[in-house]
Amino acid sequence: RKQPLRETSARPEGGTKTAFFGNLSFNLEEEQLRQFCEPAKIKEIRWLYHKDSGNFKGAGFAEFTEASEVDEVIKKNGMNLVGRPVRIDYA
Repeated sequence: RKQPLRETSARPEGGTKTAFFGNLSFNLEEEQLRQFCEPAKIKEIRWLYHKDSGNFKGAGFAEFTEASEVDEVIKKNGMNLVGRPVRIDYA
């Protein structure tokens, strides 16, 4: 069952340097996310893991060097990343 892609949240006042990434492939490598976001530069990635099992949740947060980079990356919401439509939103 395919769910429609969620709309992104409103841009926070003053912007944000962090973006949420969801619906990620469990086979995604950090370098693939970095390349997907280019020319924006990711400063840090925080993957989300299940508390009990330690398994990757298919989501995470990426911090960028500039808020304007997040604004550009948000435009890629719904694009294919490792075979899945990635969900990107302001964090």
